[in-house]
Amino acid sequence: MDPKPKRTQSRMWCVALPKFDAVVAAGEGVRMLRADDALKLGTLFFTAFKGTTDDLGQTEADYIEEAYSLFDGRYGDCLFDASSVIEREGELLSVCVVTDHELYDCPVIVMVATQPSMQGNGMASGLIKSALANLVVAGHDACCAMVTVGNTPSEGLFAHCGFVPVSVEL
Repeated sequence: MDPKPKRTQSRMWCVALPKFDAVVAAGEGVRMLRADDALKLGTLFFTAFKGTTDDLGQTEADYIEEAYSLFDGRYGDCLFDASSVIEREGELLSVCVVTDHELYDCPVIVMVATQPSMQGNGMASGLIKSALANLVVAGHDACCAMVTVGNTPSEGLFAHCGFVPVSVEL
C-alpha cells in the first residue's frame, strides 16, 4: 500500500445518549455488520469517499485494506451490536461502524458511508440513530465521532443526529 498523505484536521462530535429512545425501527435491508463484509465495505468506502473532503487519493485496494483493519482492532474492537449496514441484492448501500477505541471515553463512530446515488435518502442518519439506540440498550451514556473539519455533509449529518462539536484534533 502506498504511504498515506496526512489527514486534515478532524473535530470530535459527541452526543449524550439518555435522550434517545431505545426503540428505533430498522429500515428495509438493514442488518448488523459482519466481519465477512470487509471486501464489500472497502468498495463502498472507495465509491462513497471519492472526490470528497476525505478523499486523500486512496485506491480501492487501500480502502479494502482499511475495511479489514476495522475488524483487526486498528480502531478498537468493533461493536457489532451497534454497527449496521443496509444491503440490497448483495450490494452494501450504507454503513455505520462503531468501535470502543481506547482513546475515547465512550464508543466512537469510526466510519459512515453511503453510495453516492443513495445519499440524501436518510440511510446514514437511520443507521446512526439505530447505533445510538443500540448503545443505550447496551448501557452506554455517550457516543462520539471524528469528522473531518470542512466535511459539510458529515457535519450536517451528525448535527441532525444530535451530536455537537467538541474539539479539533490533527
